[in-house]
Amino acid sequence: MAWLETVISALGLKPACTPEGGAAEKLFALNREEPNFPSLDEFNSACPAVPRIRDIQKGIDAGYKDFTRSWGDQIESFFDPLLDFLVWTEQLAVASPWWLTLIIIVAVVYLMTRHWLQTAAVAVTMLVIGFFGMWDDSMRTLSFMLVCTAICIVFGIPMGILMARNDRVRGAIIPILDVLQTMPSFVYLIPVVMLFGVGKVPGAIAVIAYAIPPVMRLTDLGIRLVDG
Repeated sequence: MAWLETVISALGLKPACTPEGGAAEKLFALNREEPNFPSLDEFNSACPAVPRIRDIQKGIDAGYKDFTRSWGDQIESFFDPLLDFLVWTEQLAVASPWWLTLIIIVAVVYLMTRHWLQTAAVAVTMLVIGFFGMWDDSMRTLSFMLVCTAICIVFGIPMGILMARNDRVRGAIIPILDVLQTMPSFVYLIPVVMLFGVGKVPGAIAVIAYAIPPVMRLTDLGIRLVDG
């Protein structure tokens, strides 16, 4: 109980709480039979100056609503070029003749693998997709992933080079990359969806946030590990 009195005094809450010793006694009396870690609501029952969990949640919700109302239009306008580019590439991929798209895909696969078996497997897979009536959906997905990949390369490689050349920049960016690679993609997708709604831009942001850390890390490591 002494530690709780110390905390209450350190936070300057003792004048607003019950008389000296009362706050700690009330708090620990709540869980004498089955003690557990005291929540804010239990602190509030012992000391009304401590906010309740629900009050904090309401404050966060109100702050987020005020932020979206004040800056939502500006943020959406900032990402409008990305949305336009995503829509344009999707329309181009869907409108392109299927045979031309198939030739391009097969040619790219062969140039990258130099293996006829893998190239034939990709060609057969693409034909099966078309036969099952999913060609347009596949082209939409392909165009979306190509745009996200291009953005990751354009921004990730220069940042990786900068990390390799500057230890301070690397030290500042590595923790951010650790967080992005540790959290599931749906975690940082939630606030983006709350801000933009469901659409192409939130999906692109989530994919980029998931895919750009390896690009930056591998570029950094590739440069650092190459003999001078």
